[in-house]
Amino acid sequence: MKRYLKIGFSGAGIGIVIGYLMALIFSWLFGSSSFYSSRPGFVDSFNNSLTAATVSTGLWALIGLVFGFGGLIFDQEQWSITKQTVIHLLVTYVTFTPLAILCGWFPLNWGWIGIYTLIFIAVYVAIWSSEFQATKREIQRLNRLLKH
Repeated sequence: MKRYLKIGFSGAGIGIVIGYLMALIFSWLFGSSSFYSSRPGFVDSFNNSLTAATVSTGLWALIGLVFGFGGLIFDQEQWSITKQTVIHLLVTYVTFTPLAILCGWFPLNWGWIGIYTLIFIAVYVAIWSSEFQATKREIQRLNRLLKH
């Protein structure tokens, strides 16, 4: 139970920090003199910007939980790395996508969902490839140590 609480708190916290930083960056990039917790249309759908920021913070925390608890899939040692990776991709896509839509990051239509899906898969493959290469190098290093 303690482990799950730790994953939950750290996942939610990381999600909030990343969400806030991304909102801050995009607010600057779009030349706004105001902080937008999401795109202006999302913020305008609330009574005030404080409510929009509060909802955004909750959504960012949920996104952090998705990725925090999603990592537990890789604890399933009886599964192959391929099975772990495919299940992780599916679970994170299915749980993250509705949150991204609720955050107002893209409109709910097939064209945008297609673009989002391609970006999601590309980012996922890039991160997975990087982690795979790092793990491969670590295994090679450990094997060299064992030979000596």
